[in-house]
Amino acid sequence: MPHEELLTVYAEAAHDGPEAVGLLDDQMLQAVGPGGLVDAAATVAVFNGLVRSADATGIPLDEYVMARTVDERAELGLNEYAGSANSRPDS
Repeated sequence: MPHEELLTVYAEAAHDGPEAVGLLDDQMLQAVGPGGLVDAAATVAVFNGLVRSADATGIPLDEYVMARTVDERAELGLNEYAGSANSRPDS
């Protein structure tokens, strides 16, 4: 994907806050242009909103994700969150 590294840095910075992502504006404009910057910002915003909506409604993790994230969920303490009760327990 063109500009993959910059887009990844942009997406990560967007979650750090407006100041962090604002530092990348000039670099993003030069690399992807105004339309690309808007697309990147919209993609980050939509993803963030969808994840929050899914978490808030208690959508459970599917079997595939549950089976492949056992160690990560334990290490990060995700199983301790109340929302984890919506997913099936690990086998």
